[in-house]
Amino acid sequence: MPKINDNPHSTRLHEFLNERVRLAGKVSGFVQRASKLSAEVFVKTLVLGLAAQPQASLSELAEQSAKMGVAISPQGLDERINERAVKMLQDLFAQAIQLFQSQTKLAGASLTQFSSIHILDSSIITLPAPMQTVFAGCKAVGGVAALKIQLSFEYLRGQLSAVQVEAGRCPDQKCRLQLDQAAANNLHLFDLGYFTVAVFAALDQAKAFFISRFQTQTALYALDGSSGKIELAQILAQQTDALYEQDYLMGLTHRLKVRLIAQRLPESVTAERRRKTLAKMRKKGRTASAAHLALLPWNIFVTNVPAARLTALQVMAFYRLRWQIELVFKLWKSCAQLDQVGTWRTERVLCVLYAKLIGLVIFHWRAAPHRVMDNQELSWPKAFRRWQAAIPAVLKALSRSVRSLQAVCRALATDFHHKALKTRRRKSPSTYHLVLSLEPALPLA
Repeated sequence: MPKINDNPHSTRLHEFLNERVRLAGKVSGFVQRASKLSAEVFVKTLVLGLAAQPQASLSELAEQSAKMGVAISPQGLDERINERAVKMLQDLFAQAIQLFQSQTKLAGASLTQFSSIHILDSSIITLPAPMQTVFAGCKAVGGVAALKIQLSFEYLRGQLSAVQVEAGRCPDQKCRLQLDQAAANNLHLFDLGYFTVAVFAALDQAKAFFISRFQTQTALYALDGSSGKIELAQILAQQTDALYEQDYLMGLTHRLKVRLIAQRLPESVTAERRRKTLAKMRKKGRTASAAHLALLPWNIFVTNVPAARLTALQVMAFYRLRWQIELVFKLWKSCAQLDQVGTWRTERVLCVLYAKLIGLVIFHWRAAPHRVMDNQELSWPKAFRRWQAAIPAVLKALSRSVRSLQAVCRALATDFHHKALKTRRRKSPSTYHLVLSLEPALPLA
Protein backbone atom coordinates (compact mmCIF):
# COMPACT_ATOMS: atom_id res chain seq x y z
CA MET A 1 0.00 0.00 0.00
CA PRO A 2 1.39 3.46 -0.86
CA LYS A 3 2.77 5.32 2.14
CA ILE A 4 0.71 8.51 2.16
CA ASN A 5 1.24 11.14 4.82
CA ASP A 6 -2.36 11.88 5.82
CA ASN A 7 -1.47 14.78 8.09
CA PRO A 8 -1.55 17.57 5.47
CA HIS A 9 -4.41 15.86 3.63
CA SER A 10 -6.58 15.67 6.74
CA THR A 11 -5.72 19.24 7.67
CA ARG A 12 -6.75 20.40 4.21
CA LEU A 13 -10.10 18.59 4.34
CA HIS A 14 -10.80 19.81 7.88
CA GLU A 15 -9.98 23.39 6.93
CA PHE A 16 -12.05 23.26 3.75
CA LEU A 17 -15.26 21.95 5.37
CA ASN A 18 -14.95 24.32 8.29
CA GLU A 19 -13.00 27.57 7.80
CA ARG A 20 -13.38 27.87 4.02
CA VAL A 21 -17.07 27.05 4.17
CA ARG A 22 -17.58 29.60 6.93
CA LEU A 23 -15.94 32.31 4.80
CA ALA A 24 -17.84 31.28 1.66
CA GLY A 25 -21.10 31.56 3.62
CA LYS A 26 -20.32 35.17 4.44
CA VAL A 27 -19.07 36.14 0.96
CA SER A 28 -22.09 34.59 -0.80
CA GLY A 29 -24.58 36.17 1.59
CA PHE A 30 -25.82 32.76 2.69
CA VAL A 31 -25.04 33.82 6.28
CA GLN A 32 -26.55 37.24 6.95
CA ARG A 33 -27.26 36.93 10.66
CA ALA A 34 -26.80 34.44 13.48
CA SER A 35 -28.63 31.22 12.68
CA LYS A 36 -28.71 27.73 14.11
CA LEU A 37 -28.05 26.39 10.58
CA SER A 38 -24.54 27.66 9.91
CA ALA A 39 -22.88 27.47 6.52
CA GLU A 40 -20.67 24.64 7.82
CA VAL A 41 -23.60 22.47 8.92
CA PHE A 42 -25.54 23.22 5.72
CA VAL A 43 -22.63 22.27 3.44
CA LYS A 44 -21.73 19.13 5.39
CA THR A 45 -25.40 18.12 5.36
CA LEU A 46 -25.63 18.39 1.59
CA VAL A 47 -22.12 17.37 0.50
CA LEU A 48 -21.57 14.43 2.85
CA GLY A 49 -25.25 13.59 3.30
CA LEU A 50 -25.78 13.22 -0.46
CA ALA A 51 -22.49 11.35 -0.87
CA ALA A 52 -23.62 8.78 1.68
CA GLN A 53 -27.21 8.67 0.40
CA PRO A 54 -27.44 10.13 -3.14
CA GLN A 55 -31.25 9.99 -3.26
CA ALA A 56 -31.76 11.50 0.19
CA SER A 57 -34.99 13.45 0.63
CA LEU A 58 -35.23 16.77 2.47
CA SER A 59 -36.46 14.85 5.51
CA GLU A 60 -33.44 12.54 5.43
CA LEU A 61 -31.08 15.48 4.98
CA ALA A 62 -32.75 17.22 7.92
CA GLU A 63 -32.05 14.09 9.97
CA GLN A 64 -28.40 14.34 8.96
CA SER A 65 -28.34 17.93 10.18
CA ALA A 66 -29.88 16.84 13.48
CA LYS A 67 -27.05 14.31 13.95
CA MET A 68 -24.66 17.29 13.86
CA GLY A 69 -26.69 18.96 16.62
CA VAL A 70 -28.82 21.29 14.49
CA ALA A 71 -32.52 20.44 14.43
CA ILE A 72 -34.30 21.86 11.39
CA SER A 73 -37.50 20.89 9.62
CA PRO A 74 -37.48 19.74 5.98
CA GLN A 75 -39.37 22.96 5.12
CA GLY A 76 -36.78 25.05 6.95
CA LEU A 77 -33.97 23.32 5.08
CA ASP A 78 -35.77 23.87 1.78
CA GLU A 79 -35.99 27.60 2.51
CA ARG A 80 -32.22 27.76 2.94
CA ILE A 81 -31.75 26.17 -0.49
CA ASN A 82 -31.86 29.44 -2.39
CA GLU A 83 -29.81 31.53 -4.83
CA ARG A 84 -27.29 32.43 -2.14
CA ALA A 85 -26.80 28.75 -1.32
CA VAL A 86 -26.22 28.04 -5.02
CA LYS A 87 -23.61 30.79 -5.20
CA MET A 88 -21.86 29.47 -2.10
CA LEU A 89 -21.72 25.89 -3.38
CA GLN A 90 -20.53 27.01 -6.84
CA ASP A 91 -17.70 28.94 -5.21
CA LEU A 92 -16.78 26.02 -2.97
CA PHE A 93 -16.78 23.66 -5.93
CA ALA A 94 -14.32 25.91 -7.80
CA GLN A 95 -12.14 26.01 -4.68
CA ALA A 96 -12.32 22.23 -4.24
CA ILE A 97 -11.05 21.62 -7.79
CA GLN A 98 -7.99 23.75 -7.06
CA LEU A 99 -7.43 22.57 -3.49
CA PHE A 100 -7.85 18.80 -3.73
CA GLN A 101 -5.09 17.88 -6.16
CA SER A 102 -3.17 14.62 -5.84
CA GLN A 103 0.57 14.53 -6.48
CA THR A 104 0.96 10.74 -6.56
CA LYS A 105 1.78 9.64 -10.13
CA LEU A 106 1.28 6.23 -11.65
CA ALA A 107 4.45 4.30 -12.42
CA GLY A 108 5.69 3.62 -15.95
CA ALA A 109 8.41 5.31 -17.99
CA SER A 110 6.17 5.89 -21.01
CA LEU A 111 3.57 7.57 -18.79
CA THR A 112 5.85 9.67 -16.62
CA GLN A 113 7.77 11.07 -19.58
CA PHE A 114 4.78 13.45 -19.83
CA SER A 115 4.16 16.11 -17.17
CA SER A 116 0.45 15.27 -17.17
CA ILE A 117 -2.05 13.30 -19.28
CA HIS A 118 -5.37 15.10 -19.73
CA ILE A 119 -8.44 13.22 -20.99
CA LEU A 120 -11.30 15.48 -22.07
CA ASP A 121 -14.91 14.34 -22.43
CA SER A 122 -18.45 15.41 -21.60
CA SER A 123 -21.63 13.95 -20.16
CA ILE A 124 -25.26 15.09 -20.36
CA ILE A 125 -27.78 15.37 -17.52
CA THR A 126 -31.44 15.90 -18.38
CA LEU A 127 -33.15 18.60 -16.30
CA PRO A 128 -36.75 19.63 -15.57
CA ALA A 129 -38.22 21.50 -18.56
CA PRO A 130 -38.59 24.86 -16.73
CA MET A 131 -34.78 25.06 -16.53
CA GLN A 132 -34.40 25.40 -20.31
CA THR A 133 -33.87 29.16 -20.01
CA VAL A 134 -30.72 28.48 -17.97
CA PHE A 135 -29.61 25.17 -19.48
CA ALA A 136 -31.02 24.80 -22.97
CA GLY A 137 -31.02 21.27 -24.31
CA CYS A 138 -32.17 19.77 -27.58
CA LYS A 139 -33.68 16.52 -28.80
CA ALA A 140 -30.22 15.09 -29.56
CA VAL A 141 -29.08 15.48 -25.93
CA GLY A 142 -32.12 14.24 -24.07
CA GLY A 143 -34.69 17.01 -23.85
CA VAL A 144 -35.52 20.70 -23.90
CA ALA A 145 -33.50 21.29 -20.71
CA ALA A 146 -30.15 19.65 -20.09
CA LEU A 147 -26.74 20.51 -18.77
CA LYS A 148 -23.41 19.27 -20.03
CA ILE A 149 -20.44 18.58 -17.78
CA GLN A 150 -17.10 19.07 -19.52
CA LEU A 151 -14.49 17.15 -17.57
CA SER A 152 -10.73 17.14 -17.94
CA PHE A 153 -9.42 14.11 -16.06
CA GLU A 154 -5.69 14.06 -15.36
CA TYR A 155 -4.91 10.37 -15.67
CA LEU A 156 -1.32 10.39 -14.41
CA ARG A 157 -2.41 11.57 -10.94
CA GLY A 158 -6.03 10.41 -11.08
CA GLN A 159 -7.52 13.83 -10.39
CA LEU A 160 -10.19 16.15 -11.78
CA SER A 161 -8.09 18.92 -13.31
CA ALA A 162 -10.98 21.01 -14.66
CA VAL A 163 -14.79 20.82 -14.69
CA GLN A 164 -17.12 23.11 -16.62
CA VAL A 165 -20.91 23.12 -16.37
CA GLU A 166 -22.72 24.48 -19.43
CA ALA A 167 -25.94 24.21 -21.41
CA GLY A 168 -26.57 20.80 -22.92
CA ARG A 169 -26.72 22.09 -26.46
CA CYS A 170 -23.18 23.57 -26.37
CA PRO A 171 -21.03 21.64 -28.88
CA ASP A 172 -17.93 19.85 -27.63
CA GLN A 173 -15.84 21.45 -30.37
CA LYS A 174 -16.27 24.85 -28.71
CA CYS A 175 -14.86 23.63 -25.38
CA ARG A 176 -11.56 25.31 -24.57
CA LEU A 177 -10.56 23.61 -21.30
CA GLN A 178 -7.71 21.93 -23.16
CA LEU A 179 -6.29 25.30 -24.16
CA ASP A 180 -6.44 26.52 -20.56
CA GLN A 181 -4.25 23.52 -19.68
CA ALA A 182 -1.92 23.78 -22.67
CA ALA A 183 1.61 23.56 -21.30
CA ALA A 184 4.88 22.12 -22.50
CA ASN A 185 5.14 18.33 -22.22
CA ASN A 186 1.45 17.78 -21.36
CA LEU A 187 -0.41 15.10 -23.31
CA HIS A 188 -4.07 15.54 -24.32
CA LEU A 189 -6.38 12.73 -25.47
CA PHE A 190 -9.52 13.50 -27.52
CA ASP A 191 -12.37 11.73 -29.22
CA LEU A 192 -13.83 12.92 -32.53
CA GLY A 193 -16.26 15.30 -30.84
CA TYR A 194 -13.34 17.61 -29.99
CA PHE A 195 -11.53 17.32 -33.32
CA THR A 196 -10.45 20.85 -34.27
CA VAL A 197 -7.26 21.44 -36.21
CA ALA A 198 -6.98 24.98 -34.78
CA VAL A 199 -6.96 23.58 -31.22
CA PHE A 200 -4.36 20.94 -32.14
CA ALA A 201 -2.21 23.66 -33.70
CA ALA A 202 -2.49 25.77 -30.52
CA LEU A 203 -1.43 22.81 -28.38
CA ASP A 204 1.48 22.14 -30.70
CA GLN A 205 2.49 25.81 -30.50
CA ALA A 206 2.50 25.51 -26.69
CA LYS A 207 4.79 22.46 -27.03
CA ALA A 208 2.04 20.21 -25.70
CA PHE A 209 1.16 16.85 -27.25
CA PHE A 210 -2.13 15.33 -28.43
CA ILE A 211 -3.56 12.01 -29.63
CA SER A 212 -6.92 11.98 -31.40
CA ARG A 213 -9.06 9.91 -33.68
CA PHE A 214 -8.83 11.32 -37.20
CA GLN A 215 -11.75 13.15 -38.80
CA THR A 216 -11.59 11.59 -42.25
CA GLN A 217 -12.90 14.67 -44.06
CA THR A 218 -9.90 16.70 -42.89
CA ALA A 219 -7.41 17.65 -45.60
CA LEU A 220 -4.02 15.93 -45.62
CA TYR A 221 -0.95 17.01 -47.59
CA ALA A 222 2.50 15.59 -48.25
CA LEU A 223 5.28 17.08 -46.12
CA ASP A 224 6.99 18.68 -49.10
CA GLY A 225 3.73 20.27 -50.25
CA SER A 226 4.49 19.14 -53.79
CA SER A 227 1.06 17.74 -54.54
CA GLY A 228 -2.59 18.35 -53.81
CA LYS A 229 -4.67 16.70 -51.12
CA ILE A 230 -3.74 13.17 -50.14
CA GLU A 231 -6.42 10.59 -50.94
CA LEU A 232 -6.10 8.51 -47.80
CA ALA A 233 -8.69 5.95 -48.90
CA GLN A 234 -6.64 5.14 -51.99
CA ILE A 235 -3.41 4.87 -50.02
CA LEU A 236 -4.88 2.54 -47.39
CA ALA A 237 -6.52 0.40 -50.08
CA GLN A 238 -3.02 -0.42 -51.35
CA GLN A 239 -1.74 -1.51 -47.93
CA THR A 240 -1.21 -5.17 -47.16
CA ASP A 241 0.08 -4.74 -43.60
CA ALA A 242 -2.17 -4.39 -40.56
CA LEU A 243 -0.48 -1.15 -39.51
CA TYR A 244 0.23 1.99 -41.56
CA GLU A 245 2.16 5.03 -40.34
CA GLN A 246 3.11 8.20 -42.19
CA ASP A 247 3.82 11.87 -41.48
CA TYR A 248 1.53 14.41 -43.14
CA LEU A 249 0.52 18.06 -43.00
CA MET A 250 -3.05 18.36 -41.67
CA GLY A 251 -5.62 21.08 -42.26
CA LEU A 252 -6.46 23.32 -45.19
CA THR A 253 -4.98 26.43 -43.57
CA HIS A 254 -2.87 25.28 -40.61
CA ARG A 255 -0.85 22.56 -42.37
CA LEU A 256 0.03 21.07 -38.98
CA LYS A 257 2.64 18.30 -39.08
CA VAL A 258 1.22 15.09 -37.62
CA ARG A 259 1.87 11.36 -37.50
CA LEU A 260 -1.05 9.45 -38.98
CA ILE A 261 -1.41 5.89 -37.71
CA ALA A 262 -3.94 3.47 -39.14
CA GLN A 263 -4.74 0.03 -37.77
CA ARG A 264 -6.65 -2.52 -39.84
CA LEU A 265 -9.73 -3.89 -38.05
CA PRO A 266 -11.05 -7.47 -38.05
CA GLU A 267 -13.57 -8.19 -40.80
CA SER A 268 -16.35 -8.72 -38.26
CA VAL A 269 -15.81 -5.22 -36.84
CA THR A 270 -15.67 -3.72 -40.33
CA ALA A 271 -18.92 -5.42 -41.32
CA GLU A 272 -20.70 -4.01 -38.25
CA ARG A 273 -19.33 -0.54 -38.95
CA ARG A 274 -20.56 -0.77 -42.54
CA ARG A 275 -24.01 -1.91 -41.44
CA LYS A 276 -24.37 0.98 -38.98
CA THR A 277 -23.06 3.54 -41.48
CA LEU A 278 -25.46 2.46 -44.23
CA ALA A 279 -28.42 2.43 -41.81
CA LYS A 280 -27.53 5.92 -40.58
CA MET A 281 -27.22 7.25 -44.12
CA ARG A 282 -30.56 5.71 -45.15
CA LYS A 283 -32.23 7.38 -42.17
CA LYS A 284 -30.84 10.74 -43.30
CA GLY A 285 -31.77 10.11 -46.93
CA ARG A 286 -28.15 10.23 -48.00
CA THR A 287 -25.63 7.92 -49.65
CA ALA A 288 -22.27 7.06 -48.15
CA SER A 289 -19.34 7.99 -50.37
CA ALA A 290 -17.01 5.32 -51.71
CA ALA A 291 -14.08 6.99 -49.89
CA HIS A 292 -15.91 6.92 -46.57
CA LEU A 293 -16.78 3.23 -46.96
CA ALA A 294 -13.19 2.45 -47.95
CA LEU A 295 -11.92 3.90 -44.65
CA LEU A 296 -14.28 1.88 -42.42
CA PRO A 297 -11.86 -1.08 -42.12
CA TRP A 298 -9.36 1.16 -40.31
CA ASN A 299 -8.94 2.83 -36.94
CA ILE A 300 -7.12 6.06 -37.76
CA PHE A 301 -5.29 8.31 -35.30
CA VAL A 302 -3.29 11.53 -35.55
CA THR A 303 -0.71 12.74 -33.06
CA ASN A 304 2.20 15.12 -32.72
CA VAL A 305 4.03 12.83 -30.28
CA PRO A 306 7.36 11.89 -31.92
CA ALA A 307 8.00 8.23 -32.70
CA ALA A 308 11.05 8.43 -30.43
CA ARG A 309 8.65 8.96 -27.50
CA LEU A 310 5.83 6.57 -28.41
CA THR A 311 5.71 3.83 -31.01
CA ALA A 312 2.58 3.39 -33.13
CA LEU A 313 1.42 0.55 -30.87
CA GLN A 314 1.97 2.74 -27.81
CA VAL A 315 0.01 5.61 -29.36
CA MET A 316 -2.98 3.30 -29.85
CA ALA A 317 -2.64 1.92 -26.32
CA PHE A 318 -2.47 5.45 -24.89
CA TYR A 319 -5.65 6.36 -26.76
CA ARG A 320 -7.40 3.52 -24.94
CA LEU A 321 -6.72 5.40 -21.70
CA ARG A 322 -9.71 7.55 -22.72
CA TRP A 323 -11.90 4.77 -21.35
CA GLN A 324 -10.87 5.90 -17.85
CA ILE A 325 -12.99 9.03 -18.13
CA GLU A 326 -15.95 6.90 -19.18
CA LEU A 327 -15.48 4.95 -15.95
CA VAL A 328 -15.47 8.22 -14.02
CA PHE A 329 -18.77 9.31 -15.57
CA LYS A 330 -20.21 5.84 -14.98
CA LEU A 331 -19.27 6.14 -11.29
CA TRP A 332 -20.82 9.60 -11.08
CA LYS A 333 -24.11 8.44 -12.55
CA SER A 334 -24.46 4.87 -11.27
CA CYS A 335 -23.02 5.28 -7.77
CA ALA A 336 -23.29 9.00 -6.96
CA GLN A 337 -26.50 9.25 -9.06
CA LEU A 338 -25.51 12.66 -10.36
CA ASP A 339 -28.04 12.38 -13.19
CA GLN A 340 -31.01 11.58 -10.91
CA VAL A 341 -32.77 14.94 -10.85
CA GLY A 342 -36.25 15.37 -9.42
CA THR A 343 -38.88 17.81 -10.65
CA TRP A 344 -37.51 20.39 -8.27
CA ARG A 345 -37.16 24.12 -8.53
CA THR A 346 -33.95 25.41 -10.11
CA GLU A 347 -32.18 26.32 -6.84
CA ARG A 348 -32.59 22.84 -5.40
CA VAL A 349 -31.42 21.17 -8.63
CA LEU A 350 -28.26 23.27 -8.66
CA CYS A 351 -27.55 22.90 -4.94
CA VAL A 352 -27.84 19.11 -5.19
CA LEU A 353 -25.67 19.09 -8.33
CA TYR A 354 -22.84 21.16 -6.86
CA ALA A 355 -23.00 19.42 -3.48
CA LYS A 356 -22.60 16.04 -5.18
CA LEU A 357 -19.78 17.37 -7.37
CA ILE A 358 -17.90 18.66 -4.31
CA GLY A 359 -18.29 15.25 -2.68
CA LEU A 360 -16.95 13.59 -5.82
CA VAL A 361 -13.93 15.89 -5.96
CA ILE A 362 -13.10 14.92 -2.36
CA PHE A 363 -13.62 11.22 -3.11
CA HIS A 364 -11.32 11.22 -6.16
CA TRP A 365 -8.69 13.11 -4.19
CA ARG A 366 -8.76 10.56 -1.37
CA ALA A 367 -8.78 7.57 -3.76
CA ALA A 368 -6.20 8.79 -6.30
CA PRO A 369 -3.02 7.83 -4.37
CA HIS A 370 -4.32 4.26 -4.03
CA ARG A 371 -5.22 3.55 -7.67
CA VAL A 372 -2.53 0.87 -8.02
CA MET A 373 -1.54 -1.17 -4.98
CA ASP A 374 0.63 -4.29 -5.09
CA ASN A 375 0.18 -4.31 -8.87
CA GLN A 376 -3.60 -4.40 -8.48
CA GLU A 377 -5.89 -1.57 -9.51
CA LEU A 378 -8.55 0.17 -7.46
CA SER A 379 -12.17 -0.39 -8.43
CA TRP A 380 -13.95 2.99 -8.48
CA PRO A 381 -17.37 1.55 -7.49
CA LYS A 382 -15.92 -0.52 -4.64
CA ALA A 383 -13.86 2.43 -3.42
CA PHE A 384 -16.90 4.71 -3.53
CA ARG A 385 -18.86 2.28 -1.36
CA ARG A 386 -16.00 2.31 1.16
CA TRP A 387 -16.07 6.13 1.07
CA GLN A 388 -19.82 6.10 1.72
CA ALA A 389 -19.36 3.72 4.65
CA ALA A 390 -16.73 6.05 6.15
CA ILE A 391 -18.84 9.23 5.96
CA PRO A 392 -20.47 8.94 9.43
CA ALA A 393 -16.97 8.68 10.94
CA VAL A 394 -15.78 11.60 8.79
CA LEU A 395 -18.63 13.77 10.06
CA LYS A 396 -17.84 12.96 13.69
CA ALA A 397 -14.13 13.63 13.14
CA LEU A 398 -14.81 16.98 11.48
CA SER A 399 -16.53 18.17 14.66
CA ARG A 400 -13.61 17.06 16.80
CA SER A 401 -10.05 17.55 15.58
CA VAL A 402 -7.66 17.12 12.68
CA ARG A 403 -6.08 14.19 14.53
CA SER A 404 -9.45 12.39 14.62
CA LEU A 405 -9.85 12.98 10.89
CA GLN A 406 -6.35 11.61 10.26
CA ALA A 407 -7.34 8.34 11.93
CA VAL A 408 -10.46 8.08 9.76
CA CYS A 409 -8.47 8.78 6.59
CA ARG A 410 -5.93 6.10 7.49
CA ALA A 411 -8.72 3.60 8.09
CA LEU A 412 -10.27 4.52 4.72
CA ALA A 413 -6.93 3.93 2.97
CA THR A 414 -6.74 0.50 4.60
CA ASP A 415 -10.29 -0.23 3.43
CA PHE A 416 -9.32 0.71 -0.13
CA HIS A 417 -6.43 -1.73 0.06
CA HIS A 418 -8.37 -4.67 1.48
CA LYS A 419 -11.90 -4.21 0.12
CA ALA A 420 -11.81 -2.11 -3.05
CA LEU A 421 -9.39 -3.72 -5.49
CA LYS A 422 -10.34 -5.06 -8.91
CA THR A 423 -10.31 -8.78 -9.46
CA ARG A 424 -7.09 -9.88 -11.14
CA ARG A 425 -7.45 -10.39 -14.90
CA ARG A 426 -4.64 -12.48 -16.32
CA LYS A 427 -6.19 -13.11 -19.76
CA SER A 428 -7.43 -9.56 -20.39
CA PRO A 429 -5.05 -7.04 -18.80
CA SER A 430 -6.25 -3.53 -18.08
CA THR A 431 -5.23 -0.63 -20.32
CA TYR A 432 -2.74 0.51 -17.67
CA HIS A 433 -0.98 -2.86 -17.69
CA LEU A 434 -1.18 -2.97 -21.50
CA VAL A 435 0.65 0.37 -21.63
CA LEU A 436 3.30 -0.96 -19.25
CA SER A 437 3.69 -4.16 -21.31
CA LEU A 438 4.57 -2.13 -24.41
CA GLU A 439 7.47 -0.35 -22.71
CA PRO A 440 10.89 -1.57 -23.90
CA ALA A 441 12.71 -3.91 -21.56
CA LEU A 442 15.63 -2.43 -19.63
CA PRO A 443 19.02 -3.39 -21.15
CA LEU A 444 21.01 -6.05 -19.34
CA ALA A 445 23.80 -4.68 -17.10
